[in-house]
Amino acid sequence: MDCKLYRVGDAKQMQSGGRFIAIHLSLLLCVVAIGTSCSKNPGTNQNELVDAKEIIHETDSSKLTATNMGVPVNSSEGEFNPEMTSNGLEMFFSSEREGSQDRDLYRARRETPDGEWTVVENMGPKINSPHLDSGPSITADGKTLVFHSERLFNGEEDGIQTHRDLFYTQRASLDAPFGKVELVPGKEVITGYADTAALITDDGKTMYFSSNRPGGIGSKDIYMATREDPNGPFTAVQNMGPNVNSKWVDSNPAITENGLTLFFHSKRPGFGRSDLYVTCRPSKDASWGPARNLGVSANTDYAEANPSVSANGKILLFRSDREGTVGKQDLWQMPMDPAWLKCE
Repeated sequence: MDCKLYRVGDAKQMQSGGRFIAIHLSLLLCVVAIGTSCSKNPGTNQNELVDAKEIIHETDSSKLTATNMGVPVNSSEGEFNPEMTSNGLEMFFSSEREGSQDRDLYRARRETPDGEWTVVENMGPKINSPHLDSGPSITADGKTLVFHSERLFNGEEDGIQTHRDLFYTQRASLDAPFGKVELVPGKEVITGYADTAALITDDGKTMYFSSNRPGGIGSKDIYMATREDPNGPFTAVQNMGPNVNSKWVDSNPAITENGLTLFFHSKRPGFGRSDLYVTCRPSKDASWGPARNLGVSANTDYAEANPSVSANGKILLFRSDREGTVGKQDLWQMPMDPAWLKCE
């Protein structure tokens, strides 16, 4: 006999005859059909078995629109955190490929904004350390690269996650080399915990990042830091609240150029081990609305994470270990769905 295991909820809904199946029950159900032995999908999120509002184990592969970014961007190892410059000619990401010290920062280049990525290079020992360096984000002018690293604590564990801190490096022009690596300024930003995946807005006054610092809503939350001087220290840090964060891991914020739509990944119960989510607001002075799962066009029963948005707002980049990967974790891109940008 062949049975598939479903979980959780408080109502039920099933569409048979297709791959898309959603179940809302307060217990585990085994749907039985004639076939082989009973098994459970290994890609399914195992974080919670009873409190999910929506547990979906299967996705409709015909609705998936993402394409793998291929070689030389992807390798037989893991690639993470893709981030393109505004002109579309450079992409920064992190990788564990051969030649990396741990997880290193890399830069990909191409001749035209719609061309193939032809050159991929390790950013070298002036930027990378012997420890993990990851989560790159480039400012709109292409001159400031922000990332997180374990170099400050040499990979020391804090009991929850390895210590990670936010760093930056700058260049005078797009053709110039990046300079000295320094800590992102602000005593509220740098803690003894894992502060990661930061991005700085175009005006230089706001930074979004992830942290597992005490006092959050979940095991890792998204925060916003602000400063009056775009070249000074960040002086205020605020948790983005329950519309964005959950009691699970919420991380890797990516914001559109107009500042009204925020993408991130979450390990809350959904399609896979982590899913891509979106939240929006009608104006920069308004509150962020409830986060929405990007659904079957973006998420699978594997792990989707590390979203970023192209400067023209037409492409969403992310990493995934879904079927079709070159290595352990690959970088993918997909066209932006206009529905994601609408506040409901």
